Amino acid sequence: MVFPASHSPATPNAMSDFPDFLEFDSLDATTVTLPASAVAWAVQVCQQQPNATNPWPTFLRSLALQGFQQWLTAGAQGLEAAYDPTQPPGPGVNCRVGDYRLCLVAQGSLSDELIAIPANTLENASHGAHLYILAEVQEEVDRVTILSGLRRDRLLAHQRQTGLPLNADGTYAVPVHCFDSSPEDLLLYLSCLN
Repeated sequence: MVFPASHSPATPNAMSDFPDFLEFDSLDATTVTLPASAVAWAVQVCQQQPNATNPWPTFLRSLALQGFQQWLTAGAQGLEAAYDPTQPPGPGVNCRVGDYRLCLVAQGSLSDELIAIPANTLENASHGAHLYILAEVQEEVDRVTILSGLRRDRLLAHQRQTGLPLNADGTYAVPVHCFDSSPEDLLLYLSCLN
């Protein structure tokens, strides 16, 4: 059937012809969307702290831990984050990958210029963190983005150079620019280094 020029059917030939509901945000390889089971675990494990005055940081760490595990599984064959699934992740070393002790630092916003690092993760060489992983948690959309990392040796060098003061809450305030290891570097460290 031939249509007259004034009545030819519309053919979508550009992205602008698609309805708005078909638009989507593309996610980069460092962002994961958490399944409902991961969010449910985070809620459940945080409820195990009935006397906690502020459960929000624990909830963010729990989501970050689930997001990190999912990102790690997708990015490297054979790597898994080991942690106790019956306990809420604390502010210190909260998981291991192989022989590496990791401190996941969950941020709800990228606007923070200083990151709180628990002092015991730096001062205790035998039980401290080898790597600090900075993760942005977007809890409203169940997304976690692995932003960057910081190796313990680099943090110690920064502490010697600048004399990081110890805060009253037992943390060091570390500038976000010190987290200079890319997510790809983190996978390389966890896969190949001793």
